[in-house]
Amino acid sequence: MTFRLARAPLLILTLVLVAAPLVQARQSASAPLEERMSHAEFMRLGLDKLSPAQLKGLNSWLRSHGLNGPSMDSPRVNQAEAPPVPDTKADTDIHSRIAGTFHGWESGTVMTLANGQQWKVMGDSQVMSRSMDHPKVTLRKGFLGSWILSVDGVRETTHVRRIH
Repeated sequence: MTFRLARAPLLILTLVLVAAPLVQARQSASAPLEERMSHAEFMRLGLDKLSPAQLKGLNSWLRSHGLNGPSMDSPRVNQAEAPPVPDTKADTDIHSRIAGTFHGWESGTVMTLANGQQWKVMGDSQVMSRSMDHPKVTLRKGFLGSWILSVDGVRETTHVRRIH
């Protein structure tokens, strides 16, 4: 009996040590982004450009999906290789990888990139290629807001439109 009583404080201490980080993680996950990151981080990630309604929606989404919510990256693509999702309104090139195996394209083909974007082939070109797993792609801004997609290892390019 005394042996069991002597173990009780040890058991309570163990429970407190295990539960405390879980409670803290739950509380920090429910805190808004403005409180969870430094001002410099908030600015660097461009979150200051969100409207109050957009920021509220993002915080709500994070609360409902937790810290490990769904990912836009293909599960077959290494997370470290997946670049952040760029703004297609910018004048910079977009560099990513095809999420999955690439065989070529024809008019209407939809390509999903590792960054979660989906692009639809608009041109009439048709390209057949040897199978390539997760090839690098570059999207360049064309004339009048158009985009031109090129795939590493393929000579031809095609006009595409972002659909997601």
